[in-house]
Amino acid sequence: MQGGLASQDRIDRQAGSRAWTAHPRWRWEHDRDTLMEDLTPTIAARERLGMSAAEISRIARQFGAPGRPERLPGGQGQSWKVGTDSGAIVVKPAPHPDEAQWTGPILSEAIFAPDVRVPRPIATGKGEWIEQDHVAWTWLDGGAMSGRYIQKIAAARAFHIGLRSLCRPNFMDRRNDPWAMADRVAWGEAPADYDAGSMAALAPVLEMIADTPLPRDCKEQVVHGDLSGNYVFADGHAPGIIDITPYWRPEGFAEAVIWVDAIWFSESAQPEHFDQVGMRAYVLRALARRIAEQPEQVKAGMKSADEASRFVNTLRNATFKLLEPWASG
Repeated sequence: MQGGLASQDRIDRQAGSRAWTAHPRWRWEHDRDTLMEDLTPTIAARERLGMSAAEISRIARQFGAPGRPERLPGGQGQSWKVGTDSGAIVVKPAPHPDEAQWTGPILSEAIFAPDVRVPRPIATGKGEWIEQDHVAWTWLDGGAMSGRYIQKIAAARAFHIGLRSLCRPNFMDRRNDPWAMADRVAWGEAPADYDAGSMAALAPVLEMIADTPLPRDCKEQVVHGDLSGNYVFADGHAPGIIDITPYWRPEGFAEAVIWVDAIWFSESAQPEHFDQVGMRAYVLRALARRIAEQPEQVKAGMKSADEASRFVNTLRNATFKLLEPWASG
């Protein structure tokens, strides 16, 4: 999928819970549709499964797209491609209105290097960024590709350079979806209080985080918090980055998420592609976030406990391999 959407290629222990607070390849074949559900923010989308093509068409016309809507794969079936006089746009639900109101004016005018393609938010004819709980983005030609980590990292860095001057958005403090909650746990901003199986995987990672400081010159900025699978490639064009999910974290953390997520895809990543200073610290936090996302999704009613347990166990079993390249820091 395109323009702020998850791409086509994305993605039991019993009793008691344990509270934990922390402060500052190995391939696994898994159904791609299940992975896509795991990695894509879909709380609001799930609530709009009944949206018809006719309703989307009326919304799309407000964004200047008179074409016939075409439902896109993934994203819970809530994302649509709609033709315009000069190309196409993507119409999708806006689960976080505050985020959409911030993203619209910022990313519609942001300047990026030619090394990366970035979709742009589209306003309605009345200048609004949201229409009937939906947003629109420009369409990027291309398709998902596994591997290509050198290109993906280069595109991510070009993308993040274009965001370095931005201030921290206030809406981030108000997000309470499973991904945001898990992110706070990974960064020591919220306690971990999950089931015993999740804590068995998460607690050792949090202990290592406490003993692994971030680089001294580490700077936080707006980053894409879920780059994995959110690239499109087209011949003769720079890689495109889609499904833009803003977080306020160091750039190295965004790249560490790609490294951790590589366990779900068929082509393994090579550690030499991930050369940010302090990668061990970033990988630990990315791993903690991915683990914590599982019980958080169970709490939100988005995933069964058994399904979450399978993901947690896979991440737990991969922990040593994920950290091995940076065993000494």
